[in-house]
Amino acid sequence: MNNEASTTPRERRVAARYVWEISVGIAAFLGLFLLLPNWWKTEPGTWPHLALTLLPILPLIWVVLALWRHLRNIDEMQREVLIRSLAFGFAITMITTLVIALLRGAGVALQGGEWIIFIAGMTSWGIAIPISTMNSDR
Repeated sequence: MNNEASTTPRERRVAARYVWEISVGIAAFLGLFLLLPNWWKTEPGTWPHLALTLLPILPLIWVVLALWRHLRNIDEMQREVLIRSLAFGFAITMITTLVIALLRGAGVALQGGEWIIFIAGMTSWGIAIPISTMNSDR
């Protein structure tokens, strides 16, 4: 296999666009999720509060679309690496969800279980990308 770490100008553009789009989406999500509730106080149980609570979902839709566009624009090997890492993240997310559900069923109260699930899925996806890339380079 070719050990050169060369990429074409198109591949660099595709990667740069992906990083830019994902970064914008994550920054917008974090801004809306962490900062907006401190700036815009609403009464719990009202429509403005519900809108404020769900507003951070919009940048996440942008992130999903950016990921979808990136998946369509990369070559077969990169696509396989990305799909393999997404599958691993999905599997870890499902296992974590099941463990938390079983623990709750057994009476163990876990505060923030949904965040544990989210963090486990995103972390496992992030770890799987470089591992999958290393394995595909062999």
